[in-house]
Amino acid sequence: MLTLDQLFKQKQELLRAPGGVERLATRLLAVPECRRQMLIASDWRLASLPVCRALLDRCDLLRRDDPGGYARAAGTAVTVAEALLPQPLALHYDMRAEAWAELGNSLRVRGEMAAARSAIDASRRVRHKGTQDPLIAAQLLAVRASLARDLGELDDAIDLGLEAVQLYEDLGEDLKAARSQIGLAITYGEYLDWRSAFRHLVQAMDRPALQDDKAMALIAIHNFASFVSEAGNPHQALRASRTVAPFYGYFPGGSVLRVRLIWLEGAAYRRLHRPAKAAQLFRQASDAFFHLGRGYDAALATLELASSLIDCGDFAGVARQAPRLNQRRTSGDHGTQECL
Repeated sequence: MLTLDQLFKQKQELLRAPGGVERLATRLLAVPECRRQMLIASDWRLASLPVCRALLDRCDLLRRDDPGGYARAAGTAVTVAEALLPQPLALHYDMRAEAWAELGNSLRVRGEMAAARSAIDASRRVRHKGTQDPLIAAQLLAVRASLARDLGELDDAIDLGLEAVQLYEDLGEDLKAARSQIGLAITYGEYLDWRSAFRHLVQAMDRPALQDDKAMALIAIHNFASFVSEAGNPHQALRASRTVAPFYGYFPGGSVLRVRLIWLEGAAYRRLHRPAKAAQLFRQASDAFFHLGRGYDAALATLELASSLIDCGDFAGVARQAPRLNQRRTSGDHGTQECL
């Protein structure tokens, strides 16, 4: 029987990817979903821990700006994890737990909440059979916190978020702690507890890791501007948005954040009692979200557009939003405010 330390050492050795792993992962992603299991069964190299790790690394790259690609990579990672060739059993369960957690988060982003909960539950079941890797425990806490927030279960979201931040800090994972703390700040914002929201957001922005990850820093600043607007200072929110707007195109996730910036400005103008300008911006945001494949966000922006049109007295315009709303609502993806 291997000790826990031996299992961790063997896990690291197995995850040192041989040459061509990225090519194998790319090959799998290019194959239609219905053919992936057959392909994996026909090529022993595909059912391996390194290939699964490469797919999970792709998830991290795709999460912010490509929800469809994110879901495809996560689903493929689950398929590989479930078909792994004989490995030390605990390591097999670790990889399955990571893959299912990532799939759960990708389904949450797409708005498939029941499926997301099911995938996260699957991750929790298999994690306990693995090496008890604390990083996987922290990942699960963070994913569960995000799902709870999106479901409106705010007390659970806060408890889980606080646990995730603390565990990431204990593990020295400063960037992941920052990401979780931004999510925690957003949850407090949902509660309209602006004091706690700003406190956690500023703490996240002060973390050293954000000096090296400019995209994450931009996400934090974006949410700061959003909080300022929602807390009742639209003028300051507009000033903040105009300051950071030029930087959005330089980072992964920039296109989605740029559209959220348009939405934020629409909300600010609505609070300034300029409904025509707000309607213009919400229309832009709705169309842009739709073209980015983020149907849920497009639908929400359309609802904001309809509200602004009511403020303008344009009831015919409101009626024209019904088919647009249905088209966007049924087109799939769901994004959260922080784009994490």
